[in-house]
Order: sequence, then C-alpha cells, then structure tokens
Amino acid sequence: MKYVDVILPLPLQGFFTYAVSDSLASRVVMGIRVLVPFGKSKTYAAIAVKMHDDKPNLPDNKIREILALLDDTPVLLSNQLRLWRWIADYYMSPLGDVMNAALPAGLKAEVGYKPKTEACVCLGEKFANAEAQRAAVEMLRRMPRQQATFTAFLNLLHDSATTIVTREELMNEAHCTADIVKRLVAQGFLQSIGREVKGINRNGAYHPERIQLLSEPQAQAKDEIERRWHDKNVVLLHGVTSSGKTEIYIHLIQEVIDKGGQVLYLLPEIALTVQMTQRLQRVFGSRLGIYHSKYSDRERVEIWRKQLSDRPYDIILGARSAIFLPFKKLSLVIVDEEHETSFKQQDPAPRYHARSAAIVMAQMFGAKVLLGTATPSMESYYNAKTGKYGLVTLSTRFKGIELPQIEVVDVKDLRHRKMMT
Repeated sequence: MKYVDVILPLPLQGFFTYAVSDSLASRVVMGIRVLVPFGKSKTYAAIAVKMHDDKPNLPDNKIREILALLDDTPVLLSNQLRLWRWIADYYMSPLGDVMNAALPAGLKAEVGYKPKTEACVCLGEKFANAEAQRAAVEMLRRMPRQQATFTAFLNLLHDSATTIVTREELMNEAHCTADIVKRLVAQGFLQSIGREVKGINRNGAYHPERIQLLSEPQAQAKDEIERRWHDKNVVLLHGVTSSGKTEIYIHLIQEVIDKGGQVLYLLPEIALTVQMTQRLQRVFGSRLGIYHSKYSDRERVEIWRKQLSDRPYDIILGARSAIFLPFKKLSLVIVDEEHETSFKQQDPAPRYHARSAAIVMAQMFGAKVLLGTATPSMESYYNAKTGKYGLVTLSTRFKGIELPQIEVVDVKDLRHRKMMT
C-alpha cells in the first residue's frame, strides 16, 4: 500500500497522510489535486506533496484513503511548494492558509476543473464531401425549415472557411429555433460539440521596434543596474518622479524574453496594473499576461493553467497575488513602487509581504530583482546603503522636465488674513 502526504485548505499545521489505492497509485504525483475525506462528513480538494511507503502509526481502520484524483497533471510545481513553505515558516502561518491565498477558487473546488464551453455544431460524419451535402439538402426537401437551416449552415462554412459554427450563430443566420437544430443533430445531418471559451483573448504580435530609445541618463542607469547585478541579486532603482523608470523596465524585459526567460512585474494597485497593461501590450502583445483579483475566477484559472503549459506567458503583470503563479524560467522580478504598503497582506492570513516573497522566489530561480521607486521604503534604502542591495540613482526627469517648485505657506495665517476660504 502506498501513502501520500497532502496539504489541506484548512488553518492546520503540517501535512496529513492518506492511503492510496493500487488503482490510483501510479497517477498520484507531487502537485496534483486529490479529493480526500476529513472529519465525519467533509471532503476537501487537497494538494499531494509526497508519495511514500511509510504507514502512519494508526490502526488500519483509522487510515483513510483518497477518494479521487481531480487532475490529470499537477497544478503546483516544486518551486511553488518551496515558496509556500517559506511563507508558512517566515510568517508563522499554516500551509493550509498559504494554499488558500495562493490558489484561485476554481482550483480549490472539490471537482475537477472544467473550462467554460459554448454549444457548437459541425457536419455529420456522412456529409463531409460536397456530393453528400447536396444529397442531404435533397433529402430535406419535405422539411423546409430543416432544409433552410442546413443550407444556412453550409453557407456559413463556405463564407467563414471554418468547420464549426456556434448554435447561436446558426440560429441567427437561419432565423430558426433551437428545436430545429436539435432535429438536424438527432437525424445525423449535424453533430453537436462543445468548444472551450477563452475568457482572456490577448492578441497582438511582439513589436520590439516600438520600444523607445533611452535618454542618456536612462541608458546610464540601465547599464549601472546590469553592472550591479554582477555581484548583487537585488538592485534598488531610486529614480525621481517622471524620470522614465518604466522605459528602463521595458528595455530590461526585452533583453530577458529575447534570451528565453520569464519576467514577473509586480505593481501595488490594480488601477496601476490597468494603466501599465496598455503600455506593455503595445510592445509585447500576446506575450504579456495579466493577473489580479478583479479577473473572474475562471480567467485566473485559465492564466494559471497557461503558465503550466508548454507555451506560458513570457511576462506576468500583476498585483501581489501574482507571486503565487507557476513559473518555469523566471529570470527577472520587477517590483515597481516598492515602498507601497499595499504589497503587504493584512487579513486574512498569511500576512505576507509580496516584495519580500518575490525576492525569496527570485533567489530560488537564480533570477535578478529590480526594486523601483521615487521614495524608497526605509528597509530597502537601508539594505541598499549597507551594501546588501545594489543602489542606482536616477535624479533627472525625462527630457529635462523640471520638478515643480514647492513653497511652504502658513495656512493658519492665510486664513486669519482671509486669503483662504
């Protein structure tokens, strides 16, 4: 008998061990979700961590078996589990709380993930060639509404050069009811199929030529960042407001993805993410993925699974929860506005800081980290001044635009003189 240690999505310390039947043992691997009983009547979707032969020190009737596998392939990579364990240890939080924070709700459900599909139809197997299609039209001559619908279907195939048409599109084209389409399917003239609906449709090619040339101060800062990375894994870019830090980020991202690496770009606020999306998508097109809590659960699961696929996004732009996404070739982490307190999760547990977690994750991959800000946090500035981080300063605004002059006024005095309302 084989046994498996699992993480349960509950605020409990440690792993829980379950028996694995012989029929499932060969399919249980690290990172796959399994359905397990817990307590008197509860079942949960748990994450398998380790298969082994060590029987728990319990009577046989107290050892419970996993009920089912919820995935064909793992949803969690080994480096993600290492990050989970670090967060649990460092922030003194149960692994189950980390699991709840990390996984989108669609991967915490107690059923296997099923992508959303739309109802479509295609030609019946007997009517694949033109001669058979003409014969089908003739066969339907005594059923004019079905004949008209089938003819409309053939016209849609011809006009759009496709083999599949949605039911809704066919009904709109033929001005027919769903019942007519069902009859054609029942008679074998059409086949009913489901087609996966992509919640996120990011089109656009990679356009490196759209990247703007750096100004001399920006180019010097970029070169200095890369020099600092030779002996420091983390560099703090202290650049004044409107100094053009984002353009430096874009140049560094281009270099990384051209070498086959992946980039995680963290922003503190979802509103900033929306603004930055347009700027990055103009250059990187469909190589850019966006991940934050304003997306629907289905869309977040879709991004998660794409990151596990053979063709993941090269760049992920997101808020703090993006640190939990799967990465295979992470080479650069950018934490923009690193001083922002919203990088710190307050409630519920785990109360992690995304900047700190991102730095640890980068170390696991051997990736470089760039912290960017006009007003460094006290801890980052201290780490930079004491030599733990590299420090690069960008003190001039882009195109020489001058900083606004600040004048200190005594508001109380102005009110007293009735110069303010």
